[in-house]
Parts: sequence; C-alpha cells; structure tokens
Amino acid sequence: MKIAALRHHTLTVAGLLRDFRQRTALLLITFILVTGCTNTPVIGLQPEYPPYERGSFSLWAAFVEVESLQPTLRWQQYPTMDDRGWEMQGKLEQIQDVRYELRVWAIVDNYMGTLVYSRSGLDLPYHEIEQALDPATQYQWTVRAWFGLNGRVHATEWGLTSHLLRGYTVPNPSCYRFSTPASIKNGSRHHAEADEVSLN
Repeated sequence: MKIAALRHHTLTVAGLLRDFRQRTALLLITFILVTGCTNTPVIGLQPEYPPYERGSFSLWAAFVEVESLQPTLRWQQYPTMDDRGWEMQGKLEQIQDVRYELRVWAIVDNYMGTLVYSRSGLDLPYHEIEQALDPATQYQWTVRAWFGLNGRVHATEWGLTSHLLRGYTVPNPSCYRFSTPASIKNGSRHHAEADEVSLN
C-alpha cells in the first residue's frame, strides 16, 4: 500500500514538473517572438556604436564585432528625445551637470563577466577605450547618465536590451555586447583566416 502511494506521488510530481517545463518553454518562445520584432533597446541610453543587434532567436544581444582593440563606444546623449516626462513637468531645462559612467566586462564562461574597464565623470556621449582589449574576445558593456536636478544628484538606469533582467545588478545578459577582432594590422581589422589564405 505504501509503495503504491509513493509511486502515485512520484508520478504526480513528475507530471507537475513536466507541465511546468512546458509552460516555461511556451512563455520563453512567446517572449522571443514578441521581442525579436524590434532592434531597439528598451531601457536606458541606446548604444550607437557598436550598434545593438538582437541575436537570432535569442533573448540577448548579438556580439557585434568592432574594428579596433581600442574601440570608441558611443551612446545616446542625455537627456534624450524620449524624456518627455521631465519636459511635461517643466524640468527638462533644469537638468544640469550631465556626466556618464561606463563599464566594460570580459565574458567569462559564456555568461557573466569580469570588469576590465570603467570610467565615470565622462562629459561626452562617447569614449575611446584607453587600453587595448584582448583580441578575439567577447565583451559586455553598459552606460548610464548622472545629472543634477533641484539640488540633488540623479542617475538613469543602466542601458539594457530587455526588461527581463531589469532591476538586476550589472553585468547581466541584458547588457550591450561586442567582440574584438582576432588581431589588428595597420590600424584595421585583420583575421587569422587571412594569414592562412595568404600562406596557401
């Protein structure tokens, strides 16, 4: 009797887990189909270079290859044209002392990252990385603006490509992404494959 009851309980739990996995997969597919229709980041300042490109059938951004090991990262200037909420309250012109904070992480284990570069107090919405990054490496990056308003200091949200991890600490998979070329020669992108072709 006890063995039969235990078997019934085990089958019930297995059924519930199978139903949960099916529902989770359906929600994930729906989210990908809905969010895959746009290439516009939904949170924070949008990246201009490297541009944001969504990965094929992926929740996260693709790794866009840059031209240099010291790329100039560019992003949307703050305040943006979308900040109409401030304007409606008559506060847009009161925003002052805008500065930007930038962070770059090297990807570790195809997921999270190790902080390799950070700058704060940037005056302009772009910044050339001041140290050479590693070649053939994937990176995550994000940026936010700090500004003064009514005698207090405020900050925008970190730039992310999805609401899914909004509110989580950075880095997370919603950060912007890029990859570096295999090597650089004469100031331009150069791949190892080119050497192989030239030797054949």
